[in-house]
Amino acid sequence: MMLFIGIRWQLDFPRKCLKYTDQYSPGLDIVDPIPHKVQFNGTLGFPSPFTGKPSQEIDDAWAEHDTVIEKTRFLTVTADELRDMGWDPADGVKVPEEYGGGYMAYPEVTHMLHCVNFLRMATFPEYYNINTKASIEWDEKDPRIIRPHLDHCAEMLRQSISCKADVTLMTYNRVKGYPKPLPDFSTRHKCRNLPSVLDWLKSRAIPAPPPEYAFPYAPDSRLFSKSPQPDVYLKMHPDAKTEYGRPVAEIVEI
Repeated sequence: MMLFIGIRWQLDFPRKCLKYTDQYSPGLDIVDPIPHKVQFNGTLGFPSPFTGKPSQEIDDAWAEHDTVIEKTRFLTVTADELRDMGWDPADGVKVPEEYGGGYMAYPEVTHMLHCVNFLRMATFPEYYNINTKASIEWDEKDPRIIRPHLDHCAEMLRQSISCKADVTLMTYNRVKGYPKPLPDFSTRHKCRNLPSVLDWLKSRAIPAPPPEYAFPYAPDSRLFSKSPQPDVYLKMHPDAKTEYGRPVAEIVEI
């Protein structure tokens, strides 16, 4: 019996570690808990399919990437899972049963990848102001909208990087003809298995949702009188000025 318990504990150990180091998510019970050794390619000028001078090929690479992400952009979680995440289900958005039931959620990996691509496009404003097909958001062109969006993405990435506080060390090399040591940016890491994460996201994705995810209002859900986002968010999303046909100003203060 003790041998069985010991073996079971060893098998569960990687997932226990994952749950200890990560904020709770129902995905922690499903995704591959074993980290994978990966060496980054930090070579300057490395021809990544996702970076470089704007081209149709690069836009296609991001479009293919975004297609996978877009299909898993919004998920459903149960009321208990929402509580375990630290949120009150009464504050959440209920998803009708025909769309999977539960409550609406958005995976952080999707948000962060969106921000990386948005910042990438910002470095080529002339190209993306013309070729707006690469990004629906860029079609807005209004600097009052784009600038806060860019600042938001930069700040979210800053907070995420600071939160993880990666202590992986970068080393240096001596190169003939160069008096100073040169950094080797191709650091080694232990990474989460992204395909297993995407598989889990797909299993929770909301199938064929209505436009703008405008689900019917559930009577037992809480309506906030003021958006947690500043006024600029309402400019970015004009449809958010009303809640299920009711002006925000008419919603009862809570």
